[in-house]
Amino acid sequence: MHSTRSYLLALAGLALALTGTFAWKQYNELIALRASAHNSADVAAAQKRAWEAEQSARLLQSQLAAAEARAAETANRPAAAEPAAAIPAQAVSRQVTPEQLFSNPEYLTAEATLARAQIDTRYASLLRILNLAAEQADAFKSLLVDRLIALQDAQASAQEAGLDPSSAGQVYQQFLADTQKKYNDQIQATVGESVLAAVQQYDATTAQRSLVAQLQQQLAQSGATTLLTDTQTEALVNLLATENPAGNRGSNSTQITSAVLAQAQSVLSASQLQALQSLQQTQRAQQTVDTLLTQARLARN
Repeated sequence: MHSTRSYLLALAGLALALTGTFAWKQYNELIALRASAHNSADVAAAQKRAWEAEQSARLLQSQLAAAEARAAETANRPAAAEPAAAIPAQAVSRQVTPEQLFSNPEYLTAEATLARAQIDTRYASLLRILNLAAEQADAFKSLLVDRLIALQDAQASAQEAGLDPSSAGQVYQQFLADTQKKYNDQIQATVGESVLAAVQQYDATTAQRSLVAQLQQQLAQSGATTLLTDTQTEALVNLLATENPAGNRGSNSTQITSAVLAQAQSVLSASQLQALQSLQQTQRAQQTVDTLLTQARLARN
């Protein structure tokens, strides 16, 4: 009987793994359909394809739920218990699913509007520096919007498929890499290799730019008469990147060191340098608080 239960558990596990694989594949197809809905003039056709993919994905989801239920029941059921009835494959959640949203024109329009606002804010400095012609700038921004949505979709789809995006493994990471390459190739074809290189360097210094944005905000809130120029911003970002080569996990990972302050004297005005020193003091105070809290938790445990 023990060997029979082990066999059933192994069989249920195999079904669960296969169903999960098909579900992940189906979500990848939905991502492509969503991009098509954003970019295609024939929205109705894209919606029809999304609806068809949705039906398949919903069936896979119900099969996955049934496989999970069978695996749990097999593991917990007494040896002499009769097998419980399987969940019907036609069982469908009444909640609105992400794939249903993918075919909703109102949602797609609102999402694209939000993504464009994020791109306008995140890449404002780069767009000013590049100074592209209006037509090129619009095409460039559209590609950045599409790339942002595709990457957000990948994360959401991984979560819906039951995968942790931070540890989903090779399949998920390969999907991200393929998505990046697809849009990078389009950017290069649209606005040239030099612009692509500028975007990649800009993306690689996200943490440093976040810290410089904090400095700019601090200057504005203090009523400073001279805010950072684009030239000063880029110089300070490059300086911080040189001193923090691995710091791209957030502004807290980018440290304002004594070397940064010393070299910043040739870039910033006296009032701007003072604000940078103040930000350094804030960083150090936060580090002290974090360290003492961690020590207190360890002592308590």
